[in-house]
Amino acid sequence: MQVLVTGGLGVNGSWVLRKLVEEGERPICFDYSSDTSLVSDIVNKIQVVKGDISDGEAVLKAVKENSVNSVIHVAALVSPDVTSLDPMKANPVKGFEVNARGTLNILEAAKVSGVKRVVYTSSKGVYGEITGSYGHPYYHPVTEEHPKNPLSIYDITKLFGEHLGELYSRLYGIEFVSLRFAHIYGPGKLERHGPLSVHDRILMNAINNVRTKIERGGDGRDDLIYVRDVGKAVVLAWKASKLPHQAYNFGTGRAYSLKEFAVAVKELFPQAEIEIGPGLGYYGESVKGTACAIDYGLAREDLGFYPDYDLGSGVRDYVKWITNR
Repeated sequence: MQVLVTGGLGVNGSWVLRKLVEEGERPICFDYSSDTSLVSDIVNKIQVVKGDISDGEAVLKAVKENSVNSVIHVAALVSPDVTSLDPMKANPVKGFEVNARGTLNILEAAKVSGVKRVVYTSSKGVYGEITGSYGHPYYHPVTEEHPKNPLSIYDITKLFGEHLGELYSRLYGIEFVSLRFAHIYGPGKLERHGPLSVHDRILMNAINNVRTKIERGGDGRDDLIYVRDVGKAVVLAWKASKLPHQAYNFGTGRAYSLKEFAVAVKELFPQAEIEIGPGLGYYGESVKGTACAIDYGLAREDLGFYPDYDLGSGVRDYVKWITNR
């Protein structure tokens, strides 16, 4: 199948492209950026089309001119102003234009061009604040049936995209599936997502012999999925012969604390100076949050997904990738 990947030059998209190349595909990458640094190892095995997902005409042109029959929609705006819960920092208009309108443009192009399947990368943020037995300190794994009460504009637009895709599936017969990921870490996250990448900052500081001090958040736990497993999950959904459900969770099934992450880092860098304060909410704005463990049972049963990386092996692979680049 001729597959188009939006946001393929980003962190998550780059690993989707690698997995598709491993499958023998020559995917088309649709991205507003021209920076191919995250895909330098496979740049000759993909086709890059420059464009903005918020531009409906550009999206339709890319789909039609390349005879695309499946789309993996990874592109999204991930920045503090769309994830913030601070009314002085949040930018709902910006988030809507890129994330919500971009998803609408993808679905319209799919409808007009006869695209068979759209795989949509969502987030566990659609569940909103995690409380009760699912939250701290119990972390009972969250299933796809958990109530959806997103907090930030980013999470709201992700849920909007899910509902919109389900509508297009009912009305126009497009095969649409939403993939809800746990907290993702991996090479490139710190450079592209900056202050949102706390785990990546800890690791990169250790690699660069820089002291890390995080004021609070050491007691909270969150499910962490390594970015290679993200690429694997997306391609499993893309190539599945059937999709019995319209949404799937992906994670490891357990929640890790920042302190546990720091221990995994210090196993490789014993001299690393890492100080993490107590409490919840390491971003510092609110103790409200989406920290949880993810139940990936549906993905295991329907798609054959198992995470290849636990915390220790993920950190080791991360370091190996960075040091070998």
